[in-house]
Amino acid sequence: MKKAFLSIVIFIITLEVSLRVTRTYNTATENEMGIYVSPYKPGLPSWFHHWAPNTLVDNNMSEFRYQNQYNELGHREIPYAMFEKDTASIKVICLGDSFTEGDGAPVDSTWVKKVDALSNKKLSFYNAGVCGSDVFFNNKMLEHKLLPLRPKVVVECVNTSDLSDVMWFGGNERFNIDGTTSGKVGPKWLIIYNYSHIVRAIIHTLFKFNNNLVKADQLREQEIESAKLIEKQIEATALFCKQKNIRYYLVIHPCPHEIGEDKSSIKVLNQYLANKPYTINLFGLLDSFYKTNNIKQFSHAINGHYNPKGYWVMGEKIYTELAKRDSLFANN
Repeated sequence: MKKAFLSIVIFIITLEVSLRVTRTYNTATENEMGIYVSPYKPGLPSWFHHWAPNTLVDNNMSEFRYQNQYNELGHREIPYAMFEKDTASIKVICLGDSFTEGDGAPVDSTWVKKVDALSNKKLSFYNAGVCGSDVFFNNKMLEHKLLPLRPKVVVECVNTSDLSDVMWFGGNERFNIDGTTSGKVGPKWLIIYNYSHIVRAIIHTLFKFNNNLVKADQLREQEIESAKLIEKQIEATALFCKQKNIRYYLVIHPCPHEIGEDKSSIKVLNQYLANKPYTINLFGLLDSFYKTNNIKQFSHAINGHYNPKGYWVMGEKIYTELAKRDSLFANN
């Protein structure tokens, strides 16, 4: 019995070590930063999702290094007060998640900076993108923090990660009346999942959970539910902008790993958002570009975001479409 028990223990330890060494069940954050981050979102002390205000952060990842300076609102931007005092420029606020903030590129190489460089110099762009944000957090930031900037245009970016964010955080019910934000609590086995790669193997292979910890047979239903909530919020944001005499544009774009793909999440996102009159759809435009350009040269394989070259391609496509629709963006 002792030998059998010892053999089992040795087998379990060997298997655990093997799975860790091969990184078979590593999460994206473990591959990039060496730490596990649960997809389920903890609550926040306020309604606003942002970085710590007035901080300088070293962004040292396996594929890139640069510093992020965050302003009074926790945005990767110049001081808010400086932007607010600028009364000569036409203000454009850009809302979104890590792809708008520009994760994977220095601050001067985001798609927002590319559109800024190509547009009429009378325009002044404020990047309110924050890693992990979604349309619900974007709306709260716009309505309660950014209106004093007196924007003339709002450009909001979404991608399939917004579907996952809503699965984990919910819709407007996340915002509590006391000004705090509630997150969703994950399954009880999540604590063991954090520490054991054997448990991860069982969860993914036997119980059919995907990397976002959603069961395969429930994924489509949850994506559709999330898309409906996102659509409702976007329509509310567009109406709010119209009432405030602000021009609103929605950009939906692929993540680098989705280029040329036709996954269910992409179909759901396009089904509910692509036909809006204010929508700019980059899926076809970027698919066409990357048919003759290797996406690996424009993105980070581990980080999963675009690199400076990729963001500038994204910015050029966004600018071209904005200029077609709105004379404000014409560089003349």
